[in-house]
Amino acid sequence: MKEESNISYSYDVTNLLDCHDQEQMYLDALRNKRNITNGVIAVFNGYENRERALEWATYHNLVGFDHIFLYFNEPWPNGMDEYKRDYITWVPFAAKVINGGLSWGIFRIAGMMDMFWNARFLGMKWLLNIDIDEYFWFDFKYDNATNPVKSYLHAFQNSSKVGIHLNSIAYGANRSIDYDQYVPRENCTILDNVFRQKIDDRRVQWDRLKMIANIESDQLQGLTHHGCHKGFRNKVCPTYRELPSIARINHYKKPEHGVFNKTKETVQGLDQIESDFNLFNRYKLQLEQNLRMERRLSIPS
Repeated sequence: MKEESNISYSYDVTNLLDCHDQEQMYLDALRNKRNITNGVIAVFNGYENRERALEWATYHNLVGFDHIFLYFNEPWPNGMDEYKRDYITWVPFAAKVINGGLSWGIFRIAGMMDMFWNARFLGMKWLLNIDIDEYFWFDFKYDNATNPVKSYLHAFQNSSKVGIHLNSIAYGANRSIDYDQYVPRENCTILDNVFRQKIDDRRVQWDRLKMIANIESDQLQGLTHHGCHKGFRNKVCPTYRELPSIARINHYKKPEHGVFNKTKETVQGLDQIESDFNLFNRYKLQLEQNLRMERRLSIPS
């Protein structure tokens, strides 16, 4: 109750408190059920993106992330329409924010910060914040490990850095050829988009960052959806900048549109495109098999 100039205001916070209690009950159960040391978070829009989100979650669980947190910016039908998996948590986060623009960027940061608090409660060490069109790529030398992600992160177990900044490389289709003739549509995964610009991944320009955050750090500040804000980097928010040839993000943003946009897709532009089957050869078959099994488990109504 608030009184001001003979005007009284009252606030009913019953629903907010009930939501908080329900969330704590879920997190308590999750912490007791699963040992989660690392995870991935994404905030996304659109019921039609649930299939893409499932494929994205399946891949990241396949390569070794313990748990996947999907913040769903849509009306929430009590989770009845979502794929139910032990390693996926669907978070109702429906604010009806339109994809794109400043408000969407702020909204994604809000989801990320909410997850940071939850990650600390769960006792996590690492949290990767990306989108469902971004896939964590790592050098093949980690493939022989039982858990590639944990094998990669092991080198940072005693690190005091706020996080690991990862570079991003765009992947897509080559619109000069009919790629569908090689891959039946029903077996397509995002990994089929193997084309990128001809670049040296050891020297590619750093222009789009994502970060694996060190949840235990007491210096997590100045964060954006692309890691530490450039004004904070290596000052009050020290991070490790990973070599893109060791670990990075493969970005499949509207891959069907091609590697170049329409203004650049010329003969000269196509001469600058190369195929990179690295991730395809390593994980395509296993991802496809896991997805077939996942979809047999339960189909959303």
